[in-house]
Amino acid sequence: MLRFKKIFFLFFGPITLFFSLVFAFKINVINCRVSKNNCSQELYQKLEILKGKSLFFVNLDRELTNNEISTETILLQNYQKRFPGTISLEFSEEKVAYQLNLEENQLFISEFGNILPNNQNVVDLPTVSWNSKQSQESHTKILKILNSVNGTDLIIEKITRINDKEIVINIKNNPPLIIDEDSIDSKVAILVTLLNSREIKEYGKPIKEIDLRFNLPVLRTAQ
Repeated sequence: MLRFKKIFFLFFGPITLFFSLVFAFKINVINCRVSKNNCSQELYQKLEILKGKSLFFVNLDRELTNNEISTETILLQNYQKRFPGTISLEFSEEKVAYQLNLEENQLFISEFGNILPNNQNVVDLPTVSWNSKQSQESHTKILKILNSVNGTDLIIEKITRINDKEIVINIKNNPPLIIDEDSIDSKVAILVTLLNSREIKEYGKPIKEIDLRFNLPVLRTAQ
């Protein structure tokens, strides 16, 4: 009986060890985070293509790019490999900046001007209607307006470009502001100071809109 056990272990021991090592060196567990949040189920499903590949010799950049996992908006930032067969992936994701309303659909635009697949569940996401050809230049102008209220309690709800002479900015709990395209830089620089000024807050009549296309702000009241 002892001799049988010895033969059994001599024969099956190396085989067991071989398959254990194969299991340990193959990817079979994938941990995934995007911007410190758990990955979506859709992303986990895409990452299934990594399972069964060599833990140490897999070319992650190539695999993720070829399978359209690593894109312009989702990039692999860091990864860790550990036994048995576990890989942890950390991705970064561009943040959505605004919703661009077109005639037939809506696009979610990132801070870098890329189109994102969804609104990332952002609360109070500003909407933009910009009736000119979309370009990096127009995106930069939109961002200048949006960034003008960063660090304040002001919330831009909507930006509407009617033409290059009239852009309407709707800010929550404030009267609409009107600027023109040529003076975006100078006008958004005073936007926060103007809305927080005593003159505006204590104005005697309800303000319908504030026109900033002149040397001094023009306050129009409801009739």
